[in-house]
Amino acid sequence: PELLHWAYAHHQKMLQHAEGKTRIAQNLTSSQAPTKGHMHGVLGNNWLLHAELFEKTNALDFLPAAQLSSERQRMLRQETRKTLQELRKTWRQSMFKSDFYFSGKGFQKVAMVCLLAE
Repeated sequence: PELLHWAYAHHQKMLQHAEGKTRIAQNLTSSQAPTKGHMHGVLGNNWLLHAELFEKTNALDFLPAAQLSSERQRMLRQETRKTLQELRKTWRQSMFKSDFYFSGKGFQKVAMVCLLAE
């Protein structure tokens, strides 16, 4: 038996079924996901998610190639302090949204600002 996997339209374009073309479940109603629209059933047991961007971005690094100028460092410190001041008033609204997707983004934002401020 084949497995059923749910995929967004933009994922379907990147999914490669191990045995050839990706097969969409024909007699199955699409599912309305809370974040990015409809998901469709994809049948198979093995898939490969191929993003063409990988070839273009695999040379990128997490950190900049060169040291930041003192002016750039000062600007980033100012922006971090400003964002931290805003979050002291609005952190609850940032973290506790109506769904997990946007709440997660809020948690990540608060955590990143705290790490930068440290």
